[in-house]
Amino acid sequence: MRNYRNRYRNAVETLVLAGALAAAGFVTAAAQEPDGQLEEVVVTASRLGVGLPGTSTTVIEAEDIARSPATTLPDLLSREAGVQSRDFYSASGADSAVDIRGFGATASSNTLVLVNGRRLNDFDLAGVDWSNIPLESIERIEITRGNAGAVLYGDGAVGGVVNIVTKTAVPQGPSGKVSAKYGSYQHRETNVSATHGAGDVSLSAYGTLIDAQNYRDNNDLTQRNLVTEARRRTDEGQVYVNLGVDDQRLGTPGARRVTLTSTQLEPESVRRQATTPDDYTRQNGVALTVGGTRRITKNVEAVLDAGYRIKDTEARTVSNFGPQFDAYVDTELATFSLTPRLNIDADLWRRPTDTTLGIDYYYSDYNSDRQLSPDGAAYHRYDGKQHSAALYAQNTLAFSDTLDLSAGGRVQSTRFTAGDIYDPSLLAFPAFDGHRESLTDTSNDFALNAGLDYRLTDSVALFGRVARSFRAPTVDERVGSDPSHKSFVLKTQTSRDAEVGTRLSFGKVEVQSSAYYMALRDELHYDPDSGVNKNFDPTRRYGVENSLDWRATETVGVKANLTYTKAEFTDGPYKGNTVPLVSDWTASTSLSWDMVEKYLTGTATVSYYSSQNMENDEANFQPEMPGYTLVDLKLGGEYNALTWSATVNNVLDVDYYNYAVASSTAYGTFNAYPLPGRTYWLEAGVTF
Repeated sequence: MRNYRNRYRNAVETLVLAGALAAAGFVTAAAQEPDGQLEEVVVTASRLGVGLPGTSTTVIEAEDIARSPATTLPDLLSREAGVQSRDFYSASGADSAVDIRGFGATASSNTLVLVNGRRLNDFDLAGVDWSNIPLESIERIEITRGNAGAVLYGDGAVGGVVNIVTKTAVPQGPSGKVSAKYGSYQHRETNVSATHGAGDVSLSAYGTLIDAQNYRDNNDLTQRNLVTEARRRTDEGQVYVNLGVDDQRLGTPGARRVTLTSTQLEPESVRRQATTPDDYTRQNGVALTVGGTRRITKNVEAVLDAGYRIKDTEARTVSNFGPQFDAYVDTELATFSLTPRLNIDADLWRRPTDTTLGIDYYYSDYNSDRQLSPDGAAYHRYDGKQHSAALYAQNTLAFSDTLDLSAGGRVQSTRFTAGDIYDPSLLAFPAFDGHRESLTDTSNDFALNAGLDYRLTDSVALFGRVARSFRAPTVDERVGSDPSHKSFVLKTQTSRDAEVGTRLSFGKVEVQSSAYYMALRDELHYDPDSGVNKNFDPTRRYGVENSLDWRATETVGVKANLTYTKAEFTDGPYKGNTVPLVSDWTASTSLSWDMVEKYLTGTATVSYYSSQNMENDEANFQPEMPGYTLVDLKLGGEYNALTWSATVNNVLDVDYYNYAVASSTAYGTFNAYPLPGRTYWLEAGVTF
């Protein structure tokens, strides 16, 4: 094994020291500044600072997050129109995927996740670890559906973009909050936040500690994460340093083998059993971001962000057929980014216009050892490096008092290199493995977006757009799961989509409805027949998304949505078949009630998900996973500095699962990942 762990520790120590020194400098500056209340500074959701005309968007405020009975971010997002989520087992969101507009198994690679406009998606297939984002740190979440965000954010913004905007407006003086949460299956969670504002300097820290047994055997979770930030504002702009560290260990119980003649995962004792009682994953990470803004002229603002992130992941699989079939994967991924841009507010033909011009540079370094055991030698040592450089521009023009137009483009060059050091003498059956050929591959891609908002009246607006986006293969897709496959070669996936919709606002009622069509070529997907990742024949997505927000009275509010999503193959051997792991119909209704002002509030949510095909069932010959309806309730309130809540999820105790892998040959045989029935959660906190 190479010295990944030492490199990781050295990098962590360096980044922590850099962050501490930067924070110390901020504190010193704060001591020299006079006291005074800061003006609230809005952190823009996008690089434009305004919404893109023509797009279907949703904003989830911090108050909505606090009142929702959802216990994880993916669960919260899945209650919005056009968004689905998938869980393997844990109740923390550590192993969940968010899917916008129907991408199934590849949802994590086609939904771009940002924090304050910075990418969280990595060069591998691990996906975003949602449990590393402290809920208390979130000011709002913005969902942009479709690939309109590809111009501004680049690779992977195919199904949509989720941008998490954190709190940066810090009150003067020290403040904070401590809360404790206890739930079913010995879930114990502590959340701590602390802020301090002094003049134009602010410091903040948000930490989470989770220890949980979870529903399945061998599914214990230990999670520790901390996010800190130091920020200073001046008349010309602001500078900031953000440092985050995380550590997680999760037991992986595997799937339950099921046939149609069995009891369909019942009884409860069978549902909870672990097929792989010794398997686990372990992940450590550290991320440092530094940046700032400066007003160059009245109409031009310069923004510079740079970041460095390291993630070290271990995964252990113990086979029932003997140690010669065991597997241990030790992977280190480091990512550096530099993203300068200009925000320009000016008049064009006496009409206001906003323009963003920017450059994105990303460098990722991937090193992965494949071994039989943690103490063994590596029989595969994969090295992958990717450089990407992009130039983009996005403009929004208020063409008239009733018409807003937007247009933008991005050109991006991506260079990928990979190699494999292979030692077959370490394997019991080297005939089933092989050496992968080294590869150097350069691709040049582009993204386009054009949209408009047209206000017919004060209450009725129409919107529409067309766009093109792309997604480069991840290194894990290139390496694949079949060791006999000798090539790293894959093509870049491309997508074209169009959307039209309307927004209605009548007093206390707001309605949004849109219809879209998306055509994809060279979609990256795992092929169960060949056992490798490949570029599929053309596919398409289309659907209709409807949402309602109704403030019925001063104390009662209703939010509802209904979505139809169709994902299907349009050519090749699967032509006309449905893409697996996508529900055609989803719906959610939430009723909130302020029963006794802020002292007692309640929220009830009903969510429906229709049946869907299992993973590996591109042929659509297996029975579908059954649909299900979940009811969740939450009561909460606050009294002076105290806050409390009590939540019941899956009130009707429904037996369900939303992920299963089908056999490609035996009808009615599949591996399912059962999820818990009725669960209970109690939380109490104090603000100081």
